[in-house]
Amino acid sequence: MIAASTLRSIACLAVNLIWIVLLIRVILSWAEAAGWRVPTSGPVRGAHDLVIDVTEPLLRPLRKLLPPMRMIDGSALAAFVILIVVRTGLHC
Repeated sequence: MIAASTLRSIACLAVNLIWIVLLIRVILSWAEAAGWRVPTSGPVRGAHDLVIDVTEPLLRPLRKLLPPMRMIDGSALAAFVILIVVRTGLHC
């Protein structure tokens, strides 16, 4: 049987990975707002699509709950707050 501390460590790792990918998503959105365009093909496009595919299931439900806030995507901010609460609860 896997010890509780091992399960907590795995959960903390997963939360930290989600945090990093979400941060990359935010930075990519800022770069796109500043005029950077995603290439139509190649490894950069693949990495961009992967980041979008991983974070969108987390952000989409939050976008439905939160009202639009002009240029700011409140769903990313809400996701970071949720991750902070989860990390605190797990004692990461």
